Amino acid sequence: SRRRPNRYHFCRQRHQHAPDNFCQRFVRLRNLAGMPLEEARQVMAQPNYFGAMMVAMHQADGIVSGASEISGSVLRPFFRIIQVAPQKRRLPVA
Repeated sequence: SRRRPNRYHFCRQRHQHAPDNFCQRFVRLRNLAGMPLEEARQVMAQPNYFGAMMVAMHQADGIVSGASEISGSVLRPFFRIIQVAPQKRRLPVA
C-alpha cells in the first residue's frame, strides 16, 4: 500500500549502510565502465547517490538536497542512476 501523502518519513543516510541490492544495481548500471562492487559501495556511501538510488528503487518519492552543494553534485547521481528518457535529448528546467 502507498503511504498517505500527508505522512513523511525522513532518513539520514549516514546512519545506514547502502544495501547490497543498491550496490549491485549501480554496478549493473555502470557495467560499461567496469565498476567493481567495492567502488559501488563507496559511491553509494555518498548521500546524493544513496538518495537517487532510493528514488530509483521506489523507496522514496524524492530527496531534499543542494543547500550547501553545487547543482552538478546534486543532479549527477540522478543522471547516472535514473537517466533521461531515451527519446529526450534535453532535460526541461523549471
